[in-house]
This record gives sequence, C-alpha cells and structure tokens, in this order.
Amino acid sequence: MRARLPYSPAEDRREGIASPDDTADVGDIWRIFYCRRRVILAVVAVCFVVALAYAMAASPQYASTAEIFIDPRDRQILAKDVNPDTLAADGGLLQVETQARVVASDAVLLRAVESAGLDRDPDFGGRSASPIGMLLGLVFGEDATGEAAQKNKALRALRKNLSVKRADKVFVIDVTVTAKTAEKAARISGAVADAYIADQIAARGQSTQRASDALEARLANLRDGVRDIETRVEKYKAAHDIVGTTKELVSDQQLDDSGAKLQNARSKSQELRARLDQIEALRRGGGDAGSIPEALQSSVITQLRASSQDLLRRESDLRTRVGERHPDLIALVEQVQEVKRQINAELDRLARGARGDYERALAYERSLSMSFDKSKAKTQTTDQDSVELHELNRELEARRSLYQLVLARAAETRAQANIDTTNDRIISKAIPPAKPSWPPRLLILLGAIGGGLGLGAGLALLLEYCAPTVLSPSQLERLAEAPVIGVLHARRRTFLQRRGARNASGAGAALRPDNEITLALTRLCGPIGALRGVPDPYSLVLTSAPGDTVARLQAIDRIVTAAEERGLAILLIEASEDISNRAAKKGFLNVVNGECALAAAVQAHGPRGTKRLALGAVRNAASRELQDGQIDRFLEDAGRYFDLILFDVGPLEQNPGLASLAGRADDVLFVAVQGVTSQRAARDMSSAILASTGQPVSASLLMQAAA
Repeated sequence: MRARLPYSPAEDRREGIASPDDTADVGDIWRIFYCRRRVILAVVAVCFVVALAYAMAASPQYASTAEIFIDPRDRQILAKDVNPDTLAADGGLLQVETQARVVASDAVLLRAVESAGLDRDPDFGGRSASPIGMLLGLVFGEDATGEAAQKNKALRALRKNLSVKRADKVFVIDVTVTAKTAEKAARISGAVADAYIADQIAARGQSTQRASDALEARLANLRDGVRDIETRVEKYKAAHDIVGTTKELVSDQQLDDSGAKLQNARSKSQELRARLDQIEALRRGGGDAGSIPEALQSSVITQLRASSQDLLRRESDLRTRVGERHPDLIALVEQVQEVKRQINAELDRLARGARGDYERALAYERSLSMSFDKSKAKTQTTDQDSVELHELNRELEARRSLYQLVLARAAETRAQANIDTTNDRIISKAIPPAKPSWPPRLLILLGAIGGGLGLGAGLALLLEYCAPTVLSPSQLERLAEAPVIGVLHARRRTFLQRRGARNASGAGAALRPDNEITLALTRLCGPIGALRGVPDPYSLVLTSAPGDTVARLQAIDRIVTAAEERGLAILLIEASEDISNRAAKKGFLNVVNGECALAAAVQAHGPRGTKRLALGAVRNAASRELQDGQIDRFLEDAGRYFDLILFDVGPLEQNPGLASLAGRADDVLFVAVQGVTSQRAARDMSSAILASTGQPVSASLLMQAAA
C-alpha cells in the first residue's frame, strides 16, 4: 500500500472528530447564497407570482391633485383689520404647515363630504342600493344609522383616501384624493379645495363677527359709564353754582373776556390821549394844521388850507408888484388872517371832540377794570370748588375718548364682516388622471423581487443555521480530518450526458483536458502518467455522503477521463448500492467469492478501454461480507490487467459490508458538495471510516453544486 498524504491538523483543533462549525465569514455568506440559490429563487418566484396576481386582480385607484396657494400676507382692504397681516420671521412656512393641517381637519372635510355627496356614495361608506350591498348590510349589520352617522363614515373613508402635502420651501399645498374612478377623484379633490377656501372665508367672517359682538357688548358698558360720569359732573356744578361750557367754566370765560376788553379799552384810551395831546400841542404851538391826521380828515380844514395857500400866493404876487401899502394887498392880508382864525376855530372844535372821546374811553376803562376785578374774585372763589370738578372732567374725557374709539372700531368691524380678506386661492384645479395611480404594477413586481430576495436570503441563512453544510475547503478539511486536494467547478452537462456523449464519440474522439482533476490527482498520488505499467496498480476508494451520488459520479467520470488521457488501463468497480446494476448476474462480489473469473464479469466502459465491474448478485448475505484476503487476491489479479482501480462504494453507512475495501485500498477519497453536503454527514463519514478501518480518510474533494 502507498503512503498516505501528510496531514497536520490545526493547533487549536480538539482531539477526535470535529464538531459542526456554525460560524461563517463574509465569504461563507456569499457561498451560502450561491449554494442555496434554488431556495432564494423559489422564494423570489413565489413572491413574484403573488405580486403579479395581486397587481392583476387589484381594482385600479385613481389619484387627482388640486394645488392651493397659501399666501401668509392677507389682502389689506381696510386699514384696521381684525385679522392683521402677521408674517412670521421664518417666511410664513409655519403658517403654511398649519394650514396644511387645517385642510385635513374635520371642519373642511365635512364641508367636502356635504358638497360632493359622499355620504350617499357606497365607495365612501354610503348605503349601497344594489341587492348585494343591501344583503351584506343585513348580514353584517351597520355600526349606526342616521345622517350624522353616514357623514362620519364618509369622513373616515375620505380621510383614508386623502393626502395633504407641502413641497419644501414653497407656499403651495397639494391636496390628493384617491378614488375608484378618475372623474370621482377629480371631483372630490376639487370639493376639498373649495371647502378649504369656503372654510377660510367663513372662519374670517366668524372671527370678525365675534369681535363685533364683543365690541357691541363693551359699548353698552362704556355708554353707561360715560352717562354716570356726566351725571356726577352736572350734579357737582349745580351743587357749587358752577356754570360752564363743554370746554371751560363761564367764570373763566368771563374773566378772559373782561381781561381782553380791559386791555383793548386801555389801548383805546391811551390812543385817544395821545391824539388829544397832539392837537393841544398844535394849538399852543401854532403849527401847521395839516400835520395831524384828524386835520387832514376834516374837509373844512382842507378847504380852509387850500384857500389860505391861494391867498398867500396872491399876497406874495401883489407885494412884488404894488408894495406894502396898496389897498388890495391890505385887503388880501386881512383875508389871510380870517382864514387862519377859521382854521384855529376848527382845531378847537377837534380838540373838544378828542377830549370828549378820551374821557368816555377812560370811563369805559374804569368800568371794565371794576368788572374784571369782580370776575377775578369770583374765579378765585370758583377755583377752590373746581379741583374735584376738573378730576371729574378728566375722567369724563377719558371715558368719552375710549367710548368714541370703541364705537368707531365697532362700526369698522361690522363693515368687515362681509369682506373677504383672505389671499388663498386654487392655482391648479383637479383634473381626471389619465392613468391609475394604484396598483403600480412595475413597482409592485420590483418590490416583490426585492422582498423575495431578502426573504430568500433570510431563509437560506436560517436553513444554513439549522442544518450547516460544507461551505469552504477549510471547513471540509476540519470535519473530514483530511486535506482537500482540489475544488472542482461544476459542469453544465450531467454525468449521464457526458457518459453518453463519450460512448457515442468513437474510439478516435479527442477529449478535452481536465486540468482541475489532474492537479487534484497529482496531489493525491503523484503524476498520473507514472502509474502506467507499474506491477502494483493504484487503488482508490471513492465515497460520499448520502444524497451526493451525482457529484460523486461526476468526480469519478472526470478521474476516468483524466486517466484515459494519460493512457492508463482503468477498472471501475461500481460497488455502491445506489447505482449498482442489479440486472447484472456477474460482478465484483461474484469475482471475489470465486464464482466467476474477472475477465467474464467486466464490461466495456467508454471507447478507450476502460472496464466497468458491477456489484453483482450473491446467493446469501454472508457472501457480501468481504475478507482482507479476498480483497488482496482481487487486487493482485486485477493488477495484471489494469493500472488504476477505482472503487465506488457510495455512502459507507449504507454499505457497511464494503468498509474493508477502504482499509485495503491505497487511498480513500471523500467527495463532498459545496453547500449541499451537511457538516454532520461529513463528520459521520470520517468517524465511520476511522472506526471501520482504523485509519482516517486520505483526502477530500470539494465539488461545486451544479447550476
């Protein structure tokens, strides 16, 4: 027998058979997904079918949207509005967010329910007029009856089908309603938008009306207060004999008038005194009579002065011509003197008139002075009694001012009751959509695929956790207590398809080189070509876990192909119960027991001379138990004709009678499938071989699961 491959277990490995490895790294997770891809794809397929069935069976839903512009700045129709424009510091976004909540409030939605008649619509909780709907109502009953109950049901249904959103950094609210028909969705969405506008107008009107009512109630109290103060003022005036107007007392007014008249009288008397003194000075000094205004205003003096000037001119002319003693000159001088006497007489008359005017003005001044002193004394007496009156007047004026202010504000508020100051408007009316918004078949199918992938991945991880499998060469090496000589990638064609193709290809057909299995066999037994023609043939036992028959046969087929490429004579003994040709009367058991010759039992296996030997049929169960001597004689006899002897014993736990082959062959190769072979099966196989032969498995071969 050949020496086995050297194998050094890890330093931290415990003695005995390794336990299942329930840990996994990132690479193992991807291997789990790959190995259990059928489970994942099955879950994805189920989710896809369910989603497709729902997408096809679900009744379509149509969504229609109306856009409302919310302007935080109200229209300033009146200067003093009850609802003033108060734009927030953040640009009014908070106010718009609040209005979005108002759109979805019960007050607005109830208006929409009433205007759109949703309480009579079966889709929104209304009673169905169809016989089926009436029958369902009788069977399942109704929560409540009456108009209010129907409106509440419609309100709840509308709220479920309503979406109110505001895009970022804009003052526009999108009101979206979903219904079974496009026209109904547009009608209800428009009804909700109109209901909001109407609710805002009504709310502003109600707010103004409440303010007006409050002002009217306040006016009555203010009116009573003003009347009470006025009564107290009048009573106080009557009690203290105080008479006055709305602005001041009569005594104060009289004192002011007396003072003004006295001042005017004094000014007048002083003026008359000055005129009298001027006339007296003119009389005494003999000055020109035209130097005072009174003389100029007198027509007599004016005429006399004109005559005097004419006479003086004639006098001067005569003096020049006739001399001083001429009778005409003397007569003319006398006329001049007469005119002067008349002027002086007129001045005396003016002086007497001026003196009379002055004396009358002085008398009037004295009388006004006496009246002023009396008013002054009376005012001083009244002022002592007017201190409290002034306080009452100040309180009266304050209450009158407040009353006038509230009265004017009440009138303005009553005028605002019927004025719409809101600046909100519908900028995009709801229109019937052309396509349904639900179900979104593409999104549902994509979601089903994504969800199926997630569920499938979770299920794959759960299955792997419950029943861990061999995922990597390191795990297989640990569990089988043997080195892994290679990892064979799965091929598209099955073992039976390749076998049939090889049998039909002819003796001269060229085979494709299999470098993977060649490298694996080289690691196990050295160069394959070196086995040709040696007296001691190389024997290899292949085993696997239950359920890995196809992978094991694929490995055997690839080993046979690689050996045929090197020209080796191969004997394949199909000793496994799961693939044994029970129709064959002669086989391995018959040859070992001496019932027939090897040459009579072998069959052709492929065009290159590979021979196949079935398990064969024996008369009793005792003949199935093989002895070491029988196996050695068989190997010696087969070594005369073959270079490579392959024993396909299948799962040893199912063929315990063939366990002695594992002990007599050169090497035992365990074939495992990545993601399929359970860790427990690999551990049990290694334990079974070690218990039956006393030797561990020579090597392991990891096969990838076929797609």
